[in-house]
Amino acid sequence: MKVAVTGHTSGIGKAIYEKYQPNSVGFSRSNGFDITKDIKKILKACKDCDIFVNNAQQDFFQTELLYALGRNFQGKIINIGSMSKDWTKGYRKMYKYGVEKVTLNEANDQLFWEGVDTCIINPSYVDTPMIRKHDVDKMKPEDIVNLIDWIIKQPYKVKEISVCSSIQ
Repeated sequence: MKVAVTGHTSGIGKAIYEKYQPNSVGFSRSNGFDITKDIKKILKACKDCDIFVNNAQQDFFQTELLYALGRNFQGKIINIGSMSKDWTKGYRKMYKYGVEKVTLNEANDQLFWEGVDTCIINPSYVDTPMIRKHDVDKMKPEDIVNLIDWIIKQPYKVKEISVCSSIQ
């Protein structure tokens, strides 16, 4: 099994990349793959992969990459969403991020019902560089890797999982 992951140099993406070594391929700006402009290049480079973890987030490009994968990738797609998709009512500091994750969630739902083997994991706070400064209960990136392992091993398709260490 060969696993591709975007955003493989830190946080959740790094934990995924390291877990599946030497059978993982990473796509990040650090190695010349930017999801805001290199979607075709990423698709070409992951042709021989079985699993694609759509982890890197930048504006709505994570959703654009999901649609491109849905049209062109033959393996299982696992998207890293966020429970922040549920926090778009009222004021939240990360409102734009939440709206972007709502869009990813809706695209996952649409493609799943069209027959694409796609899943989304919606974690709450995970101990990553983006969240490290917040004083909240956090999951470890390895917890998300364990969920990915579980999803891969299922004999059936999993559309969506939301998970948190505590009610936020």
